[in-house]
Amino acid sequence: MDWATFVGMVGDDARYQALLIAATGLLLAVLLSWSARKLLARLAARTETELDDIIVAQLGGPIALSIAFTGFWFAVERLELRDPYPYAIRGVLLSGVVIWWSSAIQHVITSFLEVLAKHQNDLSLVKPRTLPLFDIIGKVVVYVGALYFFFLAWKVDLTAWVASAGILGVAVGFGAQETIANLIAGVSILTDGPFRIGDWLLLSNGERGQVQEVGLRTTRMLTLDGVEIVVPNRMLSEAMVVNESGGPAENARIAVNIGVAYGSDIDKVREVLLACPEKSAYVATTPAPTVQFVEFGDSSLNFRLLVWAPPSKRMNVLDELNTAVYKGLAAAKIEIPFPQRDLHVRSWDGKAAMPRHEEPPS
Repeated sequence: MDWATFVGMVGDDARYQALLIAATGLLLAVLLSWSARKLLARLAARTETELDDIIVAQLGGPIALSIAFTGFWFAVERLELRDPYPYAIRGVLLSGVVIWWSSAIQHVITSFLEVLAKHQNDLSLVKPRTLPLFDIIGKVVVYVGALYFFFLAWKVDLTAWVASAGILGVAVGFGAQETIANLIAGVSILTDGPFRIGDWLLLSNGERGQVQEVGLRTTRMLTLDGVEIVVPNRMLSEAMVVNESGGPAENARIAVNIGVAYGSDIDKVREVLLACPEKSAYVATTPAPTVQFVEFGDSSLNFRLLVWAPPSKRMNVLDELNTAVYKGLAAAKIEIPFPQRDLHVRSWDGKAAMPRHEEPPS
């Protein structure tokens, strides 16, 4: 077959024309994708930031796919198929383009926010603590837009859907007040930043744990026992929470209460107690450990030993201090009193206390 015969065959047969158009679109997509990546990669290599490299890597695929699908659609139109084939093919092609572009844009937005968080300044809204919030907002915007264009790809009228969604939103709002309150509290926590990932918190119910993740609805914490607890954000925003990792130092205060017998040498007790933190490798030297004479108890003189240590080592420090205090006081022959009760036993003759029964006179 010579070239003239081939051209004549293509010109007369729509199937050959459609095949040629689809092949041309595919070849053009490959060439443009390859050349664009080479050119943009050279431009991106001249910059210091990694954001442009990520954009090139993420957008190359969707661009090539869009060109290839466009050529394929022109080929389908050339075939002049009957409904519903053009409608179905068009919907599938556009749906694929929407999904691929949405995924790429979502990755670009996430990378862009991470770059902003790393190069933050005092006026920047995107910071490590607010990064999850902006990331979620970006994903919501992308997914909503993708859903909108997905419906347009299938020529679905969204007017009735929007009206129904408004009515449904009101109903859901009344039924999910607790969830909405947690969402609002989550946004407040992420923007206000009362604590960070890795901080140790003491909750109002006595639970203590390290913050692992701050979400829009809940905050996940890991306790000293290695148990993960999920705390609703509304509880964290309304109750009093002690941030043991906050303040000028990262260490938390740990108190050990000790009672010694009346008559003990107070100065000697102070000396023994202040020597106990030296036996722990976790106790900080700044602030320095201190001993307080708290009160005169019912049967003891009550002292309090205060030290500062990493919150994650609280149980280790308590174990070491309790052991050192007990051994130190025993070696110094300082008595640790314990509650004592005196039991007085009195004999009682029940018969003597019983009233005498007298016979009535005859």
